[in-house]
Amino acid sequence: MALTFVTPNGAGQLTQMPRLANQGLSHPMARSEPAHFWNSVSRLGGLVAVLACVPRKSLHSRRESKRQRAVQLAASEDTEGADTSESDLGLDFSKLRSLLEQQDFKAADAETRSLLIKMAGDEAVKRGWVYFAEVKTMPEKDMDTLETLWQQNSNGRFGFVQQRKIWRKVRGQFDKFAEEVSWFTDTWKNRNWPDEFIYNVEAPVGHLPLTNCIRGAQVLEELLNHPAIQNKKAAAIKKSKPATSESGDEKPGRRSALSMLAQGPTATKSPPRAILAGGQAPRLPVAREAGRF
Repeated sequence: MALTFVTPNGAGQLTQMPRLANQGLSHPMARSEPAHFWNSVSRLGGLVAVLACVPRKSLHSRRESKRQRAVQLAASEDTEGADTSESDLGLDFSKLRSLLEQQDFKAADAETRSLLIKMAGDEAVKRGWVYFAEVKTMPEKDMDTLETLWQQNSNGRFGFVQQRKIWRKVRGQFDKFAEEVSWFTDTWKNRNWPDEFIYNVEAPVGHLPLTNCIRGAQVLEELLNHPAIQNKKAAAIKKSKPATSESGDEKPGRRSALSMLAQGPTATKSPPRAILAGGQAPRLPVAREAGRF
């Protein structure tokens, strides 16, 4: 009986052993083992050879994969921790909130400028400043969040709403406005930016946030006329108005001549307690500790 079997050589390749005759076998193990043993050896040798030829990932590739997974995990954690719920653009206001709560108004002013540039769009981000026509495209929700953070953490002293009041008071004259908010220390004599500006709650009302007016005051005017700022101003006025009487026709504590005649001389009417106690917005608490576009 002739046997043929295959074994792997040193290089992982298959080699065929010579066919052996029934008589005078040259391989010593062929004389003492049955044929099925050599068939098993042949199959095992072929399997080893195939496995030896399967490519394996290098150590460098495995390390690179681990590094990429770590980077992706860190990026996902950063995204999950971002405060984007108060932005239509998905901007993160958590840094600004933290800076204002610490009353680091100088750093908060720089963060505000950065956020305004992002609100204005990709072109503004590329050039690094906002063109006045881009202000109208800023989402109301984002501007409202920005304004709310400034007001809440400055006891109502800072923000675009306060600046809008002063702007309208001086009828849009930038030099007068700049003197009112102490951006100018005298007629057309400005403070040196950024170190000469005042970054605490002792600054004049409307002093912050700052606006770069090197290219003119159009950007400032557009910001102060943004719908979100107008709405906040209107809401503040509505909140500060005293409550009216139930009829809505008379002022508290006063009666018309016609009503006095109809009710007689002994009729009296005292203003409700809500009117006496109302009419003033609640005082916001000062932030725990003591931050430009």
